[in-house]
Amino acid sequence: AGIGCVDNWLAFGSHKGNWNTRWHGGVATVVESQGDEVWGVVWKLAISSLDSLDIQEEVDGGVYQPIEINVQTPDGELACRCYQMNQCVYGLTSPQYKQVIYWGSKCVDSNLYKSKLFCNDWDFRRCTGPLCNSHRSRSGDV
Repeated sequence: AGIGCVDNWLAFGSHKGNWNTRWHGGVATVVESQGDEVWGVVWKLAISSLDSLDIQEEVDGGVYQPIEINVQTPDGELACRCYQMNQCVYGLTSPQYKQVIYWGSKCVDSNLYKSKLFCNDWDFRRCTGPLCNSHRSRSGDV
C-alpha cells in the first residue's frame, strides 16, 4: 500500500437519495474535476479479490461502478480501479465514516493525514467541519 493523488474531488452522498443506514450519512465517491486533487491510499489487490470488492460496493445493484483512474504516486503513474457512485445525491457524511477513512490512511502512513490527505479547512480527526452531519455513535455503531 502507498499514497497517490488523482485529479478529482472527494464527495459524500447516497445512491438515489437512499441514505446508508450502516454509516448514518453519505458515503464516499470521487468526481472528476481537473485542477482539483484528492490524495488517498493505493492498495495492491489480487485480481481474484475483485469479485468480492464488487459485491461490497454493490456493483450488481447499480450503487457503484468500477472505473479506471490514473493515480500519481511517488513512484510514478499507476492505472487503478476506483468505485464511483451512480446517481449520487450529495450530502453530509457521519463522524464515524470519516473516522474510518482517517484510520485507514493512518495505518498506511502515519504522517499522511498531516501532509497531503487531510490538509484542508476542516479537522478530519474530530469531524467538526461542514461536510459532517450530527449523528453520534451508539453502542454497535462503527
